[in-house]
Amino acid sequence: QTQCVAVSEDGVHFTKHKANPVIGKNEIGEYGLIQDFRDPKVIEKDGVYYSVVASKTADERGLILLYKSSDLIDWTFYSVLLEGKPEQGVMWECPDLFYLDGKDVLIMSPIQMTPQGIEYHNTSSTAVFIGEMDWEKGTLKVDNIHEIDYGLDFYAPQTLTDDQGRRIMVAWMQMWGRTLPTDELRHGWAGSMTLPRELGIKENKLYQKPVSEIYNFIEIKETNKDFTIQDEVLEFESRVTKNPYYKLKVDTHENKNFSLLLLGTENAGLVLSYNKDTQLLTLSRDNYGYKITGDEKEHLTQRQVGIKEAVFELEIFMDKSAIEVFVNNEKTMTFTFYGEANESNLKIYSEGLLKVLSLDSGSVEV
Repeated sequence: QTQCVAVSEDGVHFTKHKANPVIGKNEIGEYGLIQDFRDPKVIEKDGVYYSVVASKTADERGLILLYKSSDLIDWTFYSVLLEGKPEQGVMWECPDLFYLDGKDVLIMSPIQMTPQGIEYHNTSSTAVFIGEMDWEKGTLKVDNIHEIDYGLDFYAPQTLTDDQGRRIMVAWMQMWGRTLPTDELRHGWAGSMTLPRELGIKENKLYQKPVSEIYNFIEIKETNKDFTIQDEVLEFESRVTKNPYYKLKVDTHENKNFSLLLLGTENAGLVLSYNKDTQLLTLSRDNYGYKITGDEKEHLTQRQVGIKEAVFELEIFMDKSAIEVFVNNEKTMTFTFYGEANESNLKIYSEGLLKVLSLDSGSVEV
């Protein structure tokens, strides 16, 4: 695997550069493995171009290499930016290095990272390494590492800076090593992209929120405020038939657990539930729709994310085959699902007293 350059004047027609490969066997040298040497991301700093490239060590640990150029054609090896530990995966993919809110941030997609608590349970994961770059040495001093998304279908995220100076991230909404119902059912497509997310860093953690332009397309059909649900099931009469959207703020001080039935039935549906004792929010597609299997040792149909706050906000975007959940504009859960129907009344189940401070329901009109 080598890195090459193609040049275009219009973004449609490309000419491969005669100097290709611009980063190849000579440039990789003793660092990394040429058979696993991919996913370049080019950045510019102080008039100099740098490229992070993913690779691995001979004993199968992740490796991010840094290359340097003044003209995007002549590249030289600069440094080993970061080298993984055995439990951090056998290969790192899709690196992206950027500066945000006073921190240097490296996002990547490790393969076979060892699960830690509720994190990294997919065969292929996504992780963020937050710290400080030493540009003289070309190394990253890492202060914090955590998973980027706590869903089943989120991989290979990449970012850009827009004309407003925002750091925007988009990921592939699919997962390696999983069956693809749209392929098996001959729908003619496989995989899609997530909503664009605006990023921020607070207390050495990555925060994610939907890019603001999405709200230009949301039509709120019903708003409810300050009501309670206690040891009962509340079903909403209004039916959202296309691209459902929900924004829910709850107070769980007197609650044991609650769940939102978004599609299907309680035993075979798309369910988002919260347990006050464990402080875990669970998203499940168990027994719902077309079965999706994967390479994991245990069949995965659900994932969890921690919420320590008793009062928190959930924002839920759905379409016919995907759901993205934002928790307090910080953590996220991304799932795909393939059911027979995508119409359902929202149902809220509560054990104990659940105070609903606000609930907006509507649809994303695109």
